Amino acid sequence: MFATRRSKWATVSAVLAAGVGWTVLALLLDRGAYDALTGGVQAVGVVAALGLAAATLARDNRDRRVDRVLALHQELMTGDLWQARQRLVTHLTKLGQDQRKKGEPDRVRRVTRTDLRRDGDASVYADGTGSPRIDADLIVRFFERAEAARRTHSLHLPLFGELIGRHALWWNVALIADDRTWTSRQSLTELADWAAATGPFAPNGRDLGLESADRDFGPGPVVRDTLDEPAPATAGV
Repeated sequence: MFATRRSKWATVSAVLAAGVGWTVLALLLDRGAYDALTGGVQAVGVVAALGLAAATLARDNRDRRVDRVLALHQELMTGDLWQARQRLVTHLTKLGQDQRKKGEPDRVRRVTRTDLRRDGDASVYADGTGSPRIDADLIVRFFERAEAARRTHSLHLPLFGELIGRHALWWNVALIADDRTWTSRQSLTELADWAAATGPFAPNGRDLGLESADRDFGPGPVVRDTLDEPAPATAGV
């Protein structure tokens, strides 16, 4: 409260000082010199106002980009999508445990869309409720929307790589693209390729995604082979 009062008094004092200064100048200068000085001050004021407006617009634009990323992340981490992810991760983990050889560490099973439609174990949940295929489609469609937003340059890319890109890396390994009718699946591949190349400006998201995939699916080529040659990443603002 006291700081606010001091700020108000400082503003009032500055305005009064400026007023006194202009009054003194008006008394000391002739009309021509005073008009020239006034015109110069007005020009400086216009430039300053334009600069302030540009900075405000840039800040607002950045804030909107951040908000869009946070909205995507909230969608990923809540509601139906969150439940679908939890069900499918638990399902694939159980399938991997059932298939592992003696003495080997647990691995999450990678599946195709055909597996999710026809495989006796992969196509149904253990409790008989829900559908792994429908859950996988829901997840893939989310990444399709996320990739579309990325391509429109409407997102804060470093934050997007941190919060969304690492999940795309993991799901790109878990869900094998074998079915040409799974058209939205290509967007997940493109997003994962981009996420793998975001290291220069979003290393934490990229590294977390690759470490998680290495841990769950096995280190080395299993994860890297799912990625096309990544295109150079460009930093966002």
